[in-house]
Amino acid sequence: MNFRELSLELKKLRDVVSPRLVTEHDRNYYRETVRKRARHPRHRGRLKAFTGRGYAVNPLCGDVVEITLKISGHEGKIVEVCHMSDGCAVCIASTELMIDAIEGKTIKEATQVFHTFQQMLSQSKHLSDQHPLKALSPLRNLPGRSKCASLGWKAFVDAAHSKTQGEELDNGSSQSSPEARSLTSTKKSSSR
Repeated sequence: MNFRELSLELKKLRDVVSPRLVTEHDRNYYRETVRKRARHPRHRGRLKAFTGRGYAVNPLCGDVVEITLKISGHEGKIVEVCHMSDGCAVCIASTELMIDAIEGKTIKEATQVFHTFQQMLSQSKHLSDQHPLKALSPLRNLPGRSKCASLGWKAFVDAAHSKTQGEELDNGSSQSSPEARSLTSTKKSSSR
């Protein structure tokens, strides 16, 4: 048996033991999206006026994400989010896609998006083609990269319940909401 035949046999065996839940189209979409969003991030920066700031670090690889966000006082919606990320392409692209998915939502709605993302990574949920996080679905087969993809979410959780503020906002607008505390408790239970 030559190398090519052996390689094909091993691939068949791997697919029997661990069937692929992600199509070739999804893998290509993932590669293209990660590459594009990591090279040309749309949400990179820091807000001067913010209602929350959060940080997350992956000590294993050194990736760091800082999230600043602004929540409208009367509607409670996330009106603007920026990040400063120093990390791998998956970390940056995932943070970018997270921001696309949560801007314009309340903390409670963003919490639901977070839960959907966690379920997708644990292979218990499939995302529709229109879902903003669909490009990350191949990560379910790459458990080592799920920490990279989750780092932006950890920084968001920190920002959602932080009491840190930018200089231009009044001191009463960043109180931690019950939804933000719920998101934090979810983060703690999912990291075990």
